[in-house]
Amino acid sequence: MMCYLRNLMCLSVLIALLLAAPAFSAYTFEGGNAISHEVGGEKISVSEWSDVSSGDDLYIGYGASGKLTGDGGSGTVYNTYVGNNNSGEMVLTGSSTDFTNDNDFAVGAFDSGELSVSNGAYLFVRAGLQVGLESQGIMTVHGGDVKSGGIVMNNSDSADADGSSLTITGGGTVSTGNLYHYNNSSSMTIEDGIVDLDGDITAYGGTFTINVGLSGSLDLGGMYWDDDMESFLGFIDAQNDSTINLNLWDGSDYVDYSALTEDVDYQVEDCELTIIPDPATMALLGLGSLFIRRRRT
Repeated sequence: MMCYLRNLMCLSVLIALLLAAPAFSAYTFEGGNAISHEVGGEKISVSEWSDVSSGDDLYIGYGASGKLTGDGGSGTVYNTYVGNNNSGEMVLTGSSTDFTNDNDFAVGAFDSGELSVSNGAYLFVRAGLQVGLESQGIMTVHGGDVKSGGIVMNNSDSADADGSSLTITGGGTVSTGNLYHYNNSSSMTIEDGIVDLDGDITAYGGTFTINVGLSGSLDLGGMYWDDDMESFLGFIDAQNDSTINLNLWDGSDYVDYSALTEDVDYQVEDCELTIIPDPATMALLGLGSLFIRRRRT
């Protein structure tokens, strides 16, 4: 009995120590990177994640090309600039990885930048997520989860930002407020996953292209529950001399939605746009599901 009680006490102590231990964090830097302890403050080169505080600004690609990889644990900063005075890359991967940005997050800030959120990783941007600030930004969400206050594509008239893109694959999700496009050309491609906007999509200049794939979903309008394309298009606004292209997958390529037939090739339900698979594709999807069920069995 005494032995049992001692073992129980040891187990209780071990559990308490585990609960009190800091969350495991596997964030690693490569190349040139920096932080500043206040907005617009002096930039300090950084090579260890332990030197980064939650109120810091983070510069990936400072003095030389730089990279930050998060593969486990939590990270928090104030502002993030992926691509500062050199190219930058940020990779968040794995279901145990979550990164919080308390203010603005720029991919392609002042030099080219790339951001990948994959395999269950979570990115939360409290304010605006900018893809293509002064330079080209490439963002990929592959089976990851991204939430932000809003998304801005190409937020300057710099030609260096031309071609910025946001791609969702692997069942990834992006939840945000409004999406704005300002200059040059940029694109959002939803191959396999969901983009859920509480508001609308507005272009103020240049050309913004939206591609919705076979397994993609674009949900606009927040609490509006319209079930037709005409109402859906009311949340897409091209102002000034801008252009917004809405392309849907037709089985072999992305084509303008007007070339397809509503409720045959695509559908809008509760202001969510999805593709209707052709019978052959549906049969293949059914066989795939059956194969998966059999393997699980």
